[in-house]
Amino acid sequence: MTDTGAAALGVPFLFGLAYFFMDEITAIVADVRRVERWLALAGLLVLAAVLVISVWRGKRHLLRGMI
Repeated sequence: MTDTGAAALGVPFLFGLAYFFMDEITAIVADVRRVERWLALAGLLVLAAVLVISVWRGKRHLLRGMI
């Protein structure tokens, strides 16, 4: 009974909010996609930096072993 009452009030309220703020929601989604692209680029740069540093340390370790 309580779940039915909560759903009867909550669902129309949330659909009403979505209807009235649809333009803002689409703008927010566009901004989120833009941020996702920047985060993906940052992640790739961090991955490249980690690979370069690990290769550099590996070569340095090999050179120390030869001496």
